[in-house]
Amino acid sequence: MATESRIEGLLKGPQAVDRLETGESGAIVLDRTPFYAEAGGQVGDTGVIESSTARFRVEDTERMGLYVIHRGTLEAGVLAAGEGVQARIDILRRQETMRNHSATHLLHAALRSVLGTHVAQKGSLVAPDRLRFDFSHTTPLTGSEREAVEELVFREIVANHPVGVREMAFDDARRLGAMALFGEKYGERVRVLSMGDFSIELCGGTHVQRTGDIGGFKIVNETGLASGIRRIEAVTGLGLLRWAQGVSRARGELLTLLGVGPEEWAGRIRQLQERERSLDLALKETKSRLVGAAAYDVAITPVEIDGIRVVAQRIDGTDVPSLRAGVDRIRNEFKKAIVILASVEDGRVRIVSGVTPAESKRAPARELVAHIANRIGGRGGGRADLAEGGGGDPQALDQALAEIPDWVRDRLKRRT
Repeated sequence: MATESRIEGLLKGPQAVDRLETGESGAIVLDRTPFYAEAGGQVGDTGVIESSTARFRVEDTERMGLYVIHRGTLEAGVLAAGEGVQARIDILRRQETMRNHSATHLLHAALRSVLGTHVAQKGSLVAPDRLRFDFSHTTPLTGSEREAVEELVFREIVANHPVGVREMAFDDARRLGAMALFGEKYGERVRVLSMGDFSIELCGGTHVQRTGDIGGFKIVNETGLASGIRRIEAVTGLGLLRWAQGVSRARGELLTLLGVGPEEWAGRIRQLQERERSLDLALKETKSRLVGAAAYDVAITPVEIDGIRVVAQRIDGTDVPSLRAGVDRIRNEFKKAIVILASVEDGRVRIVSGVTPAESKRAPARELVAHIANRIGGRGGGRADLAEGGGGDPQALDQALAEIPDWVRDRLKRRT
């Protein structure tokens, strides 16, 4: 789609200029244009504006008051105000956008049919590759509701209804039952778009000539935006083909990875999930035993202070439950013990301290953890007999652990 036009004005940034030169970004205003300016959720057209010696790539089209602004970059030559040009849109991109726009109208009608007449449009995006539709509804669509909406839209597409466009007074359009779309501004005369008896709405956008031109429809995502507002994303035309090709590729990969047909996928995935849970549990138990064993190796020659066995050890790559299990093992091994185990993983320090009951009054675990955490740029807390913490300075950990015997001596002296 192209028109023979004349350049009415040129912009470079916010300033009007007499000419644009090669490589410059700017905007062009024409006396007439085939480009659709962004409005009503539909994106603006792209394309080219050319003279015999220059080529301007239109990257977006928008409306500014009464003017249509073509924004882009001059790829070659020089363009000047008053010059004659040919304006040509990217027709394939326009067609894909039209398919998605017409499908948006069918989707709106289908949602009202399946969910109820409380459904109202609350926003939309119509682009070449997809459509996005925001609407009033309080709960996520069930699987059956989603399928019913898709089927209704698809039935109207394959029925291949002509898409009718009429201009009439706004009040007459409302009496006809036409719905006004969210965000649109309407004058006394309006454009009424109808697709059979299924959809009648006010719309100034671009649309297909027959519903069959939409070429199919598929909801690919449905999410909540806010209380009472849902969002649907869908594809049509070539977007639907690309989506289906992606699904086909994923299906092939799943066939290879799972080794069974689609009818058995759910069962096989549940088996794998259960196996993963079992392996994860076994791994945690193994870690717990290993950390306990490693801690015990040190515990057989702990520092002894006033008859209390003091253990301060670093065991990297160990999670908190495993550290806790190690602390419990050492406390159970001795009648009197003050224990702190630490681990570094992914640059973070985790610490767990345990103190046998009688000693917890003189050297509480929470105070020991707070002392170490302060040294490693973190914090911690808990009970007198068991506490946990962490920090972000692993380099300070070894020195902090080495000082634990002195810390214990100091606490015991204060609380004798």
